[in-house]
Amino acid sequence: SVCSLKELYLAYNSISDVSPVSLLEQLEVLDLEGNNIDDIVQIHYIALCSELNTLTLEGNPFCFQQNPRATEDSNGNYREAVKKLIPHLKYLDDIPVSETGIQSNSTVSKDWLIVKEAIKDGISAEDLENLDDG
Repeated sequence: SVCSLKELYLAYNSISDVSPVSLLEQLEVLDLEGNNIDDIVQIHYIALCSELNTLTLEGNPFCFQQNPRATEDSNGNYREAVKKLIPHLKYLDDIPVSETGIQSNSTVSKDWLIVKEAIKDGISAEDLENLDDG
């Protein structure tokens, strides 16, 4: 049955509402890279998956927003917020959650926005390289 699903890969599907994921109690791996999740509130639904240990969220709009409730030392980093909401998580965006010193949101956001738009427009990697050269 769907409720016993352990891995779910939904990258680049324009998803903004992840509430149905909360029903997947056995879920261990969830890939939501490059979707349209624009509110950290959506992570509360993911947090209900008690077996989840690997989550990919990079490339979603909320990853680039400053968290107004962030502590000074977290610098508004979405990783810190996700770690607090999902304490049982082991990997976030293919990086162990225990690792610090991750590239800043502003540096990553520009790159991700270019990649996301390229995917939407069907631009190949070769076309992207030509943009950099020109």
